[in-house]
Amino acid sequence: MGDEKTGQGKQKFMSGIMDDIYAIQRKKFVVSICAVLLTSAFSPLFLYFQNADEARFAEIIRPIAACLGLGLILFILCWMIFRVDEKAATAAALLVLVIENFALLEKVLLSVFPHLYYWHTVPIILVAVLHLIWLLCGLFRGDLSSDVAAVLCIVFGGLIVLNGAMAMPKIANRIHIQHEIFAAKEAEKERNKTSGTGSPNIYLLIFDEYANFPQMETYYQYDNVPLREYLEKNQFNISYTSRNESRSTSVVLTNLFCLDYVVDDSFSTMERRALREQGMLFKIMQENGYRTRGSFDNPPMEDDFSDDTKMASTISGESMEDLIKQQSIAYPFFQRDIGKHLLTILELEEFMTSPEMIEKSDMMTIAYFTFPHMPFIVDEDGNSIHPSHADDWEDKSYYLGQYKYATKLIIRIIENIIGNDPEAVVLLMSDHGARSRSEFTIEMQTNPLNAVYFRGQKLDIEGLSSVNTLRTILNRLLQLDLPMVNVPQYDFRIGEG
Repeated sequence: MGDEKTGQGKQKFMSGIMDDIYAIQRKKFVVSICAVLLTSAFSPLFLYFQNADEARFAEIIRPIAACLGLGLILFILCWMIFRVDEKAATAAALLVLVIENFALLEKVLLSVFPHLYYWHTVPIILVAVLHLIWLLCGLFRGDLSSDVAAVLCIVFGGLIVLNGAMAMPKIANRIHIQHEIFAAKEAEKERNKTSGTGSPNIYLLIFDEYANFPQMETYYQYDNVPLREYLEKNQFNISYTSRNESRSTSVVLTNLFCLDYVVDDSFSTMERRALREQGMLFKIMQENGYRTRGSFDNPPMEDDFSDDTKMASTISGESMEDLIKQQSIAYPFFQRDIGKHLLTILELEEFMTSPEMIEKSDMMTIAYFTFPHMPFIVDEDGNSIHPSHADDWEDKSYYLGQYKYATKLIIRIIENIIGNDPEAVVLLMSDHGARSRSEFTIEMQTNPLNAVYFRGQKLDIEGLSSVNTLRTILNRLLQLDLPMVNVPQYDFRIGEG
């Protein structure tokens, strides 16, 4: 009996030791996995937190999932080599950091060896990091490797929490503004129930970054005869010396819809958008029996006045997912899908050139084209150009070609409007001129296209800003008495759009 009890005691003792070993191993495994996942998720989360006032979290779900999947695959491969969780985690974390931020490391390498190509930099950087991993993992013994994995957890977990906490005011503000936008959309539905008074239709056509005649002549040696002669032939009033307050699209158009200079570059994108949706222009239209359709954020064929699914993007139209791809080791194999951009432009153009677009009366249509703004996607005949030239301002032919194609769209749209609605009022505008060459002066960059068809009548708009032009039109058409407002000189940073 004594031997039996002794044997049972030893068995329990050994079982307890094994349970402790398994618990330690599970803890090490969990720490290792957390180290890899936190390291993998840091880059996309950091980008989101930096842009939380503009971007929705949904916009980085796919990049985060891809980064986490990459981290787990690397962890499995490294574990098959080292057979130790903590060493595999350390190796995988270093590899995922290099892969996700390869473009930055390559830039540093090229600053020292500028004649290297991608097929040179990839093996150089990977061999260097693999040697570093082998060296570190060879030095790690016992608890040291566990400590390194724990440090990775603490550092990257802490950075994520810190950046998330700093972004919380932006996120809260964005949610608050979204509620304001929703309220504005509901108000717009009520405004569009207004009964008509038989007033002429108004068409506000905005072409982003469409340079005025003087800028094209000065910097592109191009006389825009097709548009100028067409406008003059069809009784348009043209201003050659207009100036706007900023070269930021959302600043100019927010102020335009507010009929006053209420925002500058210091306002967030969401704040500008909320003010646009509640602009004084729409209230005046409602008070005078007008319905409105379209906005800066949405094509006019949509019933909903703004687009909550619109993604945050850079001035050249890159989404956060695009930016993450461009920083990774696979950046040469990713091409931006600029075809969708052209499709949006052509869909809007198709609507604006259809006779069905013309309402009987009392309708204000706002059609905003992100065109000929980059990305450069077509030549003057509408043929696609290679995506590698999407941001190419150095070769003037790309902007000029897209500019000429945009001119053809403008003429087709105007032909449809005045051919089917000759009593209409048409405002043809751009937000600013071409911007992205160092030789462009501020005056030229803020010199927009500004032309008005006022039912075939003469109207002096020479030198008026976009806001004052719109005020002049409303005064003349609706018998208002809106005074002209002074055009401020804001901080001329290139902002959104």
